[in-house]
Amino acid sequence: MDVRIANLRSSADALVYVANMRNIFFFLAATSALFFSAHDVQAAQLPGFVDVSGTSFVLDGREFIPRGVNDHDALSLWDSSRKLPNEAGFTAHAKDFKSLGFNSIRLAVKSDYFESPQGFVWLDKRVREAEKYGYKIILDMHIPSGGAQQDYQPNSENEKFWFSEDLQTRFIRVWGKIAERYAFSSAIWAYDMLNEPASRDVNRVSSLMQHVRDAIREKDKRHIIILQPVQVYDETYRESFVYPPVEDNRLAYSIHFYRPYGFTVKNVPWGINDHRVIERYPAATSTDGAWDATRISDELQTAGLQAARTKGVPAVIGEFGAIFHTELSGQYFWIEDVLAAARKAGLGWQYWVYQTPDLPGSYGLTDGKKFKRKQILKLLSETARLKPAAYRLP
Repeated sequence: MDVRIANLRSSADALVYVANMRNIFFFLAATSALFFSAHDVQAAQLPGFVDVSGTSFVLDGREFIPRGVNDHDALSLWDSSRKLPNEAGFTAHAKDFKSLGFNSIRLAVKSDYFESPQGFVWLDKRVREAEKYGYKIILDMHIPSGGAQQDYQPNSENEKFWFSEDLQTRFIRVWGKIAERYAFSSAIWAYDMLNEPASRDVNRVSSLMQHVRDAIREKDKRHIIILQPVQVYDETYRESFVYPPVEDNRLAYSIHFYRPYGFTVKNVPWGINDHRVIERYPAATSTDGAWDATRISDELQTAGLQAARTKGVPAVIGEFGAIFHTELSGQYFWIEDVLAAARKAGLGWQYWVYQTPDLPGSYGLTDGKKFKRKQILKLLSETARLKPAAYRLP
């Protein structure tokens, strides 16, 4: 018994004291329940937010299959000296996306944009365009703090990020700011934490991604978090993708699909220029065997789909594309086969990339001036407009 009760002058006083304490207890319990209830409400999805359900995405109770393209400011994204993106072209892009029927645009940004208030002003405009024209954004952190692109390939420049506590702290801080600013924006449907991490150390990547996840969740419990894998190689230099352990109840895996590389990145300075080049697709033979629709469907499994199914999380093709040259050599058929494989698996997709300054030797569908790859855009648009029930192939 509380010593204070024992010291009260009468049993009546004791009864009054106990009653008062009981009232205080129920008040505190009720207040606590309200607090945790409010906390739960914050974690719950509001109308217009994309959520996960098993291995699917859902939006307002219906299946959501994201379909669209990647978009970026090519001038600033690849130039580490440019800290802010340009305005030119984005509103025109937004109108195009609406007319093409795209419901998801993966917007490539870099961490350095958001170390200045102007970067958020720029992104605010992109969010308003998405709201106006009826699509949703995957915010793709394409390049981390410091400005060195990753692209899965470790080098002397991007290695600095993986061994710099300062750069990683800045990177995590930027994600926290983004999550705080856009926590209640349904125009953004997912945060893609880091594009193609250039580290072979799965534990190192896992640790950083978990810290990014935690920084996001401290401010924002609604948006889906997208995780990209680590690219590793065996003794025969055959690649595989390992998704670093990261835990979250709204997690999705991203698949980047460019196989066979002998076709999709052929005859460009940074690509494949040797005996591995596949001149035309489909290919009955190559240094890596035959390539056709069946092979594409099979390769999609090992590129990340199988890992997502094993984990029990949704997957999305964050990027796929083939380099265009002056003359086409099967790019249309390759894209058609990737889309068919995605439909068979029930996967959404974003083509890389919508606009580039120069079209020959690039993935671009338009130069932002007069030229558009109308046949490819028509294929993407027709596939994007299919209803979920019609989208899936047997």
